[in-house]
Amino acid sequence: MRCNSFDAQLLASNDASSADAADSDTLDGSSTDGSVDVDSDVYNPPCVSFQAGNEFQINTTTAGTQDDAVVAAKDTEFIALWVDRDDLDGAGDGVFAQRFSKSGSTIGGEFQVNGYTNGNQYAPGVTYAGNGRIISVMKTSQFDSEANDAAIAQMFNSSAQLLSEFKLNDYATNIQGDPAVASLGDRLAFVWYSYGQDGDDRGIYSRIIADSGSLIKDEFQVNTYTTDIQNIPAVAALDNGGYVVTWHSNLQDSSGYGVYGQVISAAGDAVGSEFRAAQSTTFHQHYSSVVGLENGHFIVAWHSGTDPDTDVYLRVFSNSGLATSDELRVNQTLSGYQGLSTLRGGGRLASLGGTRFVIVWESDGQDGSSMGVYYRVFYLSDPATIVPETDEILVNQTTTDSQSRPKVAAFEDGSFVVSWQSEDQDGDSTGVFGRIYSAESCQ
Repeated sequence: MRCNSFDAQLLASNDASSADAADSDTLDGSSTDGSVDVDSDVYNPPCVSFQAGNEFQINTTTAGTQDDAVVAAKDTEFIALWVDRDDLDGAGDGVFAQRFSKSGSTIGGEFQVNGYTNGNQYAPGVTYAGNGRIISVMKTSQFDSEANDAAIAQMFNSSAQLLSEFKLNDYATNIQGDPAVASLGDRLAFVWYSYGQDGDDRGIYSRIIADSGSLIKDEFQVNTYTTDIQNIPAVAALDNGGYVVTWHSNLQDSSGYGVYGQVISAAGDAVGSEFRAAQSTTFHQHYSSVVGLENGHFIVAWHSGTDPDTDVYLRVFSNSGLATSDELRVNQTLSGYQGLSTLRGGGRLASLGGTRFVIVWESDGQDGSSMGVYYRVFYLSDPATIVPETDEILVNQTTTDSQSRPKVAAFEDGSFVVSWQSEDQDGDSTGVFGRIYSAESCQ
């Protein structure tokens, strides 16, 4: 028995709208492969309800602008990172963080993440490593006196003491940026874009290190198709020890941007071919997010359309990169803009255990005042069937002005935390806020 209603009308409307996309090659995003065995224990997650706490302010320093927040969680705590735009680190934009207990109490005070402060540090990402260390990534200008922007990372111990700060990219010509990181147990997978390295504009690169900091595989190119732009990468660990990278690529599907991906083995080798995520190619499909599940599958999400009329979609793939479902529209409200934001990819999906997952997005005007933040929970009843477990639900309690750029992270028991930025709520320009949803058994 489910705690929340099944939205049959939404599934029916999406089945009808996705049925018109058809090529013959599974890897091009058009057909499905449902030949995976169904484990009833995996595909029937226990009944839970999600109890919302009150929204709370994440940043302590409120002068000027704090925005672009990201979150990561583990069993009993979570951490939020954000960008301070007002020289708090002494020189331009800097990245700051705050640890919290699972109940929302602060652990220590907010602290500066970037050790290097020349120029600007921004576009953060964060994860917990398998050994409990905190791993952050960001883009920086002029690292170690280099002329171009670089992708860098920091490694902290479990008490948030900085152990090391290092550059991800070896190739230093032109710009490297928008890094992301995923924990693979005892290893870490990093991805970023690099300008000009693949021979034509931007391309996607990766490297693997141990959670102790030692190198496992040096930087390598992820995208096979290199014409024009491939950027805004996202990365997620898979349950077989490998990982998957997604990005958007300009004109590869002959109609604006499209979302593409590549599965990488635990050894850092490509698994299968580069694949297209969406079935529809009309207008843009971009700003992807991705998460691995516990059934040998992963979920890719993106938003599709042309502003101001966009919607959020997702699709299921096996760990070999084969689509096992049709694409499904996430948002129930259809008017105007619903999207994964237009800043960076990743961080909008989180696994809640088994085949259950949550997705967050922003919606323009739906909460009565500019942007608002929404979430929805789904699970898989088999590799081809995505079941909505909740309707779309407003996250932000304060609706004045804009609440946008949400990110989500899950605790080990299936609870989750959402972060976002809010205009004029903390008393001075933009601040960062959060809300915790506790998973409680309903049996």
